[in-house]
Amino acid sequence: MTKPPKNLGDAFWLKKGTFKTIPVSHTGCFTCHNADSGIAPTSVDCQVCHKLAGITVRRTSDFDPALPKTMGVSDRTMLNAWRKRVSAGAYRHEGGMHPDLACTDCHAPARMNTVDPLTLKVPVRSCGGAEGCHVTATLDEGGALNYEIDQKKKNANFVCTKCHVVFGKQAVPASHISAIAKPAE
Repeated sequence: MTKPPKNLGDAFWLKKGTFKTIPVSHTGCFTCHNADSGIAPTSVDCQVCHKLAGITVRRTSDFDPALPKTMGVSDRTMLNAWRKRVSAGAYRHEGGMHPDLACTDCHAPARMNTVDPLTLKVPVRSCGGAEGCHVTATLDEGGALNYEIDQKKKNANFVCTKCHVVFGKQAVPASHISAIAKPAE
């Protein structure tokens, strides 16, 4: 979006493509989901994916309201998408990071509910596909999650920045610790 400062280090800086989390058309879906293929839902079953909102539950997001101003970001579409991130706030979806991954390598569309943000969260173990290439059995194998947890254990003030903006300042959640395979005894 804007040029990062020279002293940024590993801190988060909003990059182009970060919030391309929801397809802007149905083209990708209807390549497979159509009457000819017989794969449901088809284009006439709108209600399967598009649901009417009921009671809105306010969720904590991985968003720091002061950060966009610091970055010079004022685009409303970008800010609205960022404010809704209930999971990792730093992943870029434009294809430059992992062009070989399909949306379904991390997301489970069949379980997604457009009015429940928690169903849009990506399990930490899925980062990079079924095996979670950013999660390894040991730190020596290069897993980003392993590194961040190791740093947090050494220093409680360490901020996990590989995936998170605000959440990285918090204690490591149980889901992240349990994602690392226990060594065989």
